Amino acid sequence: MVLALRQFFSVERFKPYNDSMLTAEDKLTENDINFIQTIGNETRGWLKVLAHMTELHVNGLTNAEELLLKLLKTPELIFSDMASPDIKTSDHLLKLWQEIFSLEIAKHSKLLFDKTLEINNTVDDIGVIQYITQISDRVKLIDDKTLKFMIKPDHEEQLCNISNIIIMPSHFAVRDLTFWHNGTDYIFFISTKASSDKTLEPSDNLLLKTMAFNDKTRLKMLRLLSLGHYSSSEMAEKLDVNPSTVSRHFKLFKDAGFVEIFSQEGNTVYYTLNNSEIKDSLNMVYNFIDE
Repeated sequence: MVLALRQFFSVERFKPYNDSMLTAEDKLTENDINFIQTIGNETRGWLKVLAHMTELHVNGLTNAEELLLKLLKTPELIFSDMASPDIKTSDHLLKLWQEIFSLEIAKHSKLLFDKTLEINNTVDDIGVIQYITQISDRVKLIDDKTLKFMIKPDHEEQLCNISNIIIMPSHFAVRDLTFWHNGTDYIFFISTKASSDKTLEPSDNLLLKTMAFNDKTRLKMLRLLSLGHYSSSEMAEKLDVNPSTVSRHFKLFKDAGFVEIFSQEGNTVYYTLNNSEIKDSLNMVYNFIDE
């Protein structure tokens, strides 16, 4: 559920949605959407909530219902980064679970169970690291000892320093593999439709790059960046768009490698276009089609 809420909050980075996300989106009320945005703004787009939940998972709390009941008494368990977490916050999360997400998960329980078995058997056969790197080209093994994550800013982790790896299937994951970490604890959500056979299926990296192109505002941003460098606020003013929306577009560009930091003045970052990455990405699309 928190993965889904994270994707709803960062819609510019995760759309187009899959069927389960679309089903959940149709059930969200205006109040639910405001809740998702409010919590997201206070928790780095739900990432801090995911970090706390990862910690709880590592410590043995894996049952969703048990966690939600604890939250009704102690919302600080996962909302401690908010200015004033209260029971209403936990109540709303419980409402979303009861009315939307648990129903969608139950509907696909067999598929989730089958995927869990598949993951377990494959990991037993080839190992967790090889499984992860086969599922997605956004994680690479370097020199058999370092995991490199294809995100910006660059992130690498020595295998010997990783404390825990959590792998779980998700019917809400819009990419084959979605990952975050809390210190040296790593969580990997695997789409129930993910496969290591990429003969026909486009890779996560390819989808990410096509997503970066697939939006009118983002195309205009790329056009402006080809003429000079911009900060998020300058770009927002130029295009008459909400600055937070532009900021999330820039995050997608960074993930796709389309922009680089030109300069930084205090907290203001100026971006410039990575022309070579744009050309390589277009070639990547063509090569997939004509392979």
